[in-house]
Amino acid sequence: MAGIQYDRGVVDSFLELVRSGLYDKKIASFPTLSEGEWGTVLDIARKQTLVGILYSGVENLPPSVIVPENVSLQLMMEASRIKSGSYEVLSVLKEVFSLLKGKGFHPEVLKGPSVARFYPHPELRQSGDLDIFLPAAEFGEAAFVLGDPTFTLPDGSVHYDWKGVDIDLHRNYFDLHVEKDSLPPVPSPYATLVLLSSHILKHCMGPGIGLRQLCDLALAYEALRDDKPSQNEKESRNGRVSRETLLEYYSKAGILKWNMLLSSFLKEYLGTDGYPFDGGEVNSDKENGRDKDKSPDPDVSSLMARILQGGNFGHHEEERETALHKAPLRRKFHTLRMYLKRMPFSLKYVPHEFWEEFKELTVGNLRRKDIL
Repeated sequence: MAGIQYDRGVVDSFLELVRSGLYDKKIASFPTLSEGEWGTVLDIARKQTLVGILYSGVENLPPSVIVPENVSLQLMMEASRIKSGSYEVLSVLKEVFSLLKGKGFHPEVLKGPSVARFYPHPELRQSGDLDIFLPAAEFGEAAFVLGDPTFTLPDGSVHYDWKGVDIDLHRNYFDLHVEKDSLPPVPSPYATLVLLSSHILKHCMGPGIGLRQLCDLALAYEALRDDKPSQNEKESRNGRVSRETLLEYYSKAGILKWNMLLSSFLKEYLGTDGYPFDGGEVNSDKENGRDKDKSPDPDVSSLMARILQGGNFGHHEEERETALHKAPLRRKFHTLRMYLKRMPFSLKYVPHEFWEEFKELTVGNLRRKDIL
């Protein structure tokens, strides 16, 4: 793979810190890193938008581990900025929801703050834009409550710049091309998990995905599974998922095999136990023809390599960085090329989704949708 190649030991150290930050667990022992290696760990965290989680992990290091002063200072400054950004997004979310609900609409948050609550320190999950869902019957009227949209996206969602926070208003909760009766009710913990895993899928089929979205899924499983006490008891009001029912939804939506891969990834790199497959009715290792004690599925390793190479949504892959500075049409053709590049991977796990997404991408970008 072209581009930056990270030292395995540095990557392992980075992942150890991330796992500590995700689960707020003390680290018993940690390797000695040079100042340059610490700088690389911080660089990886920046590209994966996980600096806040790295900061939490560093806080859990034993006193004997000395973090270079310049790295420690940068971490504190960036963590402080992340906290401020999170509070700003929450403030805007509260304001926008108050406005929409006051008009009788029924908004739901997609990703972002809705999954940050699963973290031990929600304010340290780096915020991106704010995605809000509204039922299709309400969408057209509700869209203008927030003012005139800045622009319309190819999937029919509309974008606003609200007090410096990017807001996307969606009329589709799930980004899947299946019948509605195959999908869980909205809102529900099942809907949250299907949404998170399918969101990762969409970006994996195209330019790429970052590790933060995999962290979201790992913590959502931890908080919402019905066979294990939640780390965060205030989440109990959101309900829990039954493993059997969740797997049924994955199967109906055509993403069961894809979620097997994701669960293997979470187990290998983020310290989960392989839920919802390992120990349940579906044996992921048997399904993949592998024994538990053998090396990771090559696709799991390949997915991590892509994540490290491309960073958050693939923005740091050299080809992608170049394309982002081109004219809109050039960027669209680049995205199309990336979908074709990922085609063997996509066809292996979600053939139906690939062809539907590819058709939507090619046709949708050739004409502007007037959906309001």
